[in-house]
Amino acid sequence: MKTIFPKLICLLWVASTLNSCSDSKDDDECDPNDKESPCYTDPTTGNENNTLLLTQFKVNGKIVESYQYNDQNLLIAVRFSDTEAGFDISRDNSGRLIRLDHIEPDGNANLREDYTYEAGDKPVSGSLYDPNDDSDPITIRYTYAANTVSETFISEDDEGSVTNTYTFDDKGNLTVANMVSTNSIIENSDYDDMNGHFSCFPWPWKISAVNNVQAVKTTSSGVVTDQIFEYTYNEEGYPEKAEVYNRGSDVVVQTREYTYKKAN
Repeated sequence: MKTIFPKLICLLWVASTLNSCSDSKDDDECDPNDKESPCYTDPTTGNENNTLLLTQFKVNGKIVESYQYNDQNLLIAVRFSDTEAGFDISRDNSGRLIRLDHIEPDGNANLREDYTYEAGDKPVSGSLYDPNDDSDPITIRYTYAANTVSETFISEDDEGSVTNTYTFDDKGNLTVANMVSTNSIIENSDYDDMNGHFSCFPWPWKISAVNNVQAVKTTSSGVVTDQIFEYTYNEEGYPEKAEVYNRGSDVVVQTREYTYKKAN
């Protein structure tokens, strides 16, 4: 598979800090694309059901990431504080993500994602390419079924394809991200029932949650990390701090802090 795929490892930060589906209107069936489903998530409305937007994420007292939003509470930029690298996000008039630039520390984009929609709010296809040389893009295809999103990357020079899958619970919380493109599996479980801090996700059709994950198991290239998160919440019911433990240990291995602003 083309060497562009290892660059997709940057997607791991989303799930670790942590859909055209079936036509059924049955409330017992999770359908993140069905507005009548209890786990519907709408990427065009930003943080509509929450009152706070995450602006900074700290690890052990150090700012790791910062987030910027437009007047509609939609994410437009992410920056990784160590390097000033990150993402710049472009949207259409409906608020849908149509372009995401991977920004280098020098401010230039070294990778670009473009997305195409039909009638719905979830993309049906996309492309991944070097904006300085778009002669050999990778095509992205999405298929949606009940509580699962499949994302297939197709090399245009016949080097093959690879498919990632993302699975949600009946509330719309991501439970399993099987990212074959990065040889990684992330398993999220034991979500709380408080307000989630996930307004910072650029790709809500495949990475989203309405609550906060309390157990994360990551398997990456055969290395397994299994961790427990214990949150302290603010008055609005959002996590302001998380103490992270390796499963089976009572030693805090990491402290995460979350800073917010009020949504418009």
